[in-house]
Amino acid sequence: MLLLLAGAYPFGYIVFMPRVRQKYRRSEPDLLDEIMAHGTSRNPNFPKLAELAFRQRVFGRHLAEKRRRLGLSQSVVARRMGSTQRIISKIENGGDVQVSTLARYVEALGLSLEIHARRRGAKAA
Repeated sequence: MLLLLAGAYPFGYIVFMPRVRQKYRRSEPDLLDEIMAHGTSRNPNFPKLAELAFRQRVFGRHLAEKRRRLGLSQSVVARRMGSTQRIISKIENGGDVQVSTLARYVEALGLSLEIHARRRGAKAA
């Protein structure tokens, strides 16, 4: 498992999508069930990829909220890190970016980025 930390908020605390879906499951399949079934039929790793995308999106939204609480616009953060507003939007919407880009974004907010790798199922220190 890869754990990214930005400030004091770990992204490892996110409730994983399959568990959320299980908690709120209806008796009849819905559109998300159909999408998951179709994706899984084409790629057995689809549920894991969907879970990762969900966690990335939640993490990006957490960063956007942190930026707003600091009173910074996307344009200001982009200038601070020598990038564009489009990249800031991509980060905050959970898009795939390089770790170095994410580190520059976090530093532009006055935070630091820490990356910890640990064995699956291991407790956070």
